[in-house]
Amino acid sequence: MRRYALALVVAAVLAGVVWSVWRRPVEWTVADPQALAELRRGIDALEKFYSADAKERFQRVLEIDPSCVVARVFLLEAMAGTEPAAARAAVLDELEKADLAKLTARERFMASYVLAAAKGRRQDADAILDGYLADHPNDAVAVRYAANRAFAAGRLEEAQRQYERLLTLSPNYAVAYNQLGYTAMGRGQFAEAEKLLRKYRFIAPDQANPHDSLGELLLLRGRYQEAEREFEQALAAKEDFCASYGGLILLGQVSGQLEVSERALERAAAVSNCAEAVLPRGRLSVARWRAATRGDWPQLVALAGEGKSAEVGSCPSVLTHRALLLLGRVEDAVALERSLGEGEKASTRPNMAVLTPCTLHMEGVRLAQQGQRAEAVAKFAACDAALAYQGAYPGVFKLYNLVHLARELQRAGESERAASVAATVRGVNPSFANELLRALSVSY
Repeated sequence: MRRYALALVVAAVLAGVVWSVWRRPVEWTVADPQALAELRRGIDALEKFYSADAKERFQRVLEIDPSCVVARVFLLEAMAGTEPAAARAAVLDELEKADLAKLTARERFMASYVLAAAKGRRQDADAILDGYLADHPNDAVAVRYAANRAFAAGRLEEAQRQYERLLTLSPNYAVAYNQLGYTAMGRGQFAEAEKLLRKYRFIAPDQANPHDSLGELLLLRGRYQEAEREFEQALAAKEDFCASYGGLILLGQVSGQLEVSERALERAAAVSNCAEAVLPRGRLSVARWRAATRGDWPQLVALAGEGKSAEVGSCPSVLTHRALLLLGRVEDAVALERSLGEGEKASTRPNMAVLTPCTLHMEGVRLAQQGQRAEAVAKFAACDAALAYQGAYPGVFKLYNLVHLARELQRAGESERAASVAATVRGVNPSFANELLRALSVSY
C-alpha cells in the first residue's frame, strides 16, 4: 500500500522498534492526558496503515476532548478514500469552524493545509505548504507533506528527493522506504524498488503493510506465487488489512486464477472492516473480468448497471467500453468515454487535473476498431506517457495499454517499434494477463 517514508538506525532495527516522524518531541494541544494517549495510539496505527484502528482512536480523542483540532486533521487522513462523503464533510465542517488561535504554529499549518487540500483548493493548499516550508525548512512534518504531495502528483524525482530529505531530518521514520520503493517502482527501477521494500519488511516484519507493498511489486512482475505469500503474510499479521484482499483479487485476475480472487472475496466477507470496503466493487470487478475472459459481451455490458469498480488495474469501464464496441454500440461507447472524461476533469485529485489514461486508452481502442491506426497509436502512446508503474494497480493498466500499443504499431507496419514495446511488457511481466488477452484477441 502506498504512502509515506522510513528509516531506522541499526540499534532500533535490532530492537524491533519502528519509529515515526511524529515521535520526535512534538507538542500536541490536547487538554486531557487520556486523550493525548489515544492520539498517540492513533498516530501509531496511521503510520502502520491500520486506518480503521486509527479512525477509532481519533474518534475516541474527540469524545474525550471535542476541542482537539489535530485529532480532526489526523481523522481526515485515516478516512481518506474509505468513508462516505457525508462523514468526511462533517469532519471538514468541524475543522473549518475550529479556533486555531491557541494551537502551535505547526498545528495551525497542518489544519490549514489539510483543510484546503480536502476542500479541493489546490492552489491555496500549495501556498500554505510552500510558505510554511520556507519558514521551517527543517520541519519533518512539513517535508512529509511535501513528499506526499509530489508523490500523489506523479512528480517522482521530486518525491524521491523529498523522502530522502525527510530521512536526513528524521532518520528513525519507518515509512519512507515504503514510499521510496513505490517511487522507484514508478520509474521502472524494479530491482531498486524490491531492495527498498524488502528493507521495509525487514524493519517491520510484524506489520501488514510491508508485506502488502512487496506483494504489489511481485504481482506486477508476474511473480505470482511470491506475491500471494506476501499478501497472505500481511493478512496473518492483521486479518482486517483490507488492501491485501484487494491484492489477492487482482492477482487472481491477472494470473488467470479467478479462484484466488473468489477465495479472497469470501474471506473478506467474514471480516467486518473489509466487507464494505472490498466486497461490492471486488465482486463486480471479478464478475466483469470473468465475463470478459469468457467473451460474454452482453453480460459485461449488463454488469455496468450494477455500479462502479475497477476493471483492469486502476481503470474503470475499459472492458465495458470494449464490449460495447464489439456489440456494435459505438455511440454508447463514445458516451462512456465522455462520461468518464467529464468525471476525470471534475476531480479535485492533483493527478486527475487533465484527461487521464483511462479515457485516452478507450479512445485508442475505438479508433483502432475503426481502422484509424495512426490516431490509435497516438492515443495509446499518450496514455502510456501519463502512466507510471506506481504500484500494482496503475502498473497493471500500464501493461494492458502497452499491449494495445504494440499491436497497433504492428498493424500500422511499425514492426521494429512494436517489437520494442512488446519486449518492454515481457521484461516487466512475461505472463501478463494471458487469459484476458486471448479472450480479447489481443496478441503482441
